[in-house]
Amino acid sequence: MDLASLLIGTGLLVAFLVPVFLIQGANKREAARKIADLTKKAQNSGINISKSEIWNEQFIGVDSDRRIVFIQKDINNDSTGMIIGLDDFVSCRLTTEVKGGKSNSQDGQRIQKISLVLKSGNSTSSDIRINFFDNDINMSVQNELEIAKRWEANLNNAMRPAS
Repeated sequence: MDLASLLIGTGLLVAFLVPVFLIQGANKREAARKIADLTKKAQNSGINISKSEIWNEQFIGVDSDRRIVFIQKDINNDSTGMIIGLDDFVSCRLTTEVKGGKSNSQDGQRIQKISLVLKSGNSTSSDIRINFFDNDINMSVQNELEIAKRWEANLNNAMRPAS
């Protein structure tokens, strides 16, 4: 192989890889900025976010000390956030709604919705559903199931009384 071919190959490789790394870096900085902005918005409401996550233009954060959840449905349009006090709830449960049909899974069912249900501790208030995925809005499940499982554990831990 001559020197000219080596230089052309190296130049093409750099020309294709550098933009990919620049875009990934910009996406990480944008996500960190969004989390910081939403954490600040929660702090303006008196909530000190200890754990947070962004998925599908949605945000969830929990204040473990005060046992409060802060949810932002559309982080790009600065929609109103939802604040949920966990003191009124006894448990958090992951639910998935499935529809029969062809899929790559072994059971042949297609996920329609993924959500967390906060079970109320008294009969006068109702349960609250936090949606993580809705087939009517999103095209396919990406990592929503893993995120919902993680937040099921986070919220159940936050509901436990401090010992």
